[in-house]
Amino acid sequence: MNDGALALAWLVLLILLSLPLWFVPPLWPVLPILLFGYLNQRVFRYDALAEHAAGWEMDTLFRRHRGEMLLLGVVLALFGLIPVLGFFAPVYGGLAFIHYCLARLAQLRDEPVAIQ
Repeated sequence: MNDGALALAWLVLLILLSLPLWFVPPLWPVLPILLFGYLNQRVFRYDALAEHAAGWEMDTLFRRHRGEMLLLGVVLALFGLIPVLGFFAPVYGGLAFIHYCLARLAQLRDEPVAIQ
């Protein structure tokens, strides 16, 4: 199963598990944004690095920058709610993740290698 399908399966599972929380007034506007932010970062981060990074590099970047990528995914999920601009959200989201992930990949590759 590819990463996009796995991310979608996780989204469906998280929606089903969080369904009772959707009836709590302060949480119902926040939960969809968080869930779609999670989906955004799972799909876009892989797409941004699939052609450029090795497996260990992707694992390292995903582990180190998990919070920042989730925040970027949430911001893009919010951007998707703007009526006309939301139509272009996938394009801007892809570009934002490509720019962010490739910059982090360059930083990772510039780090000194510890020889043991």
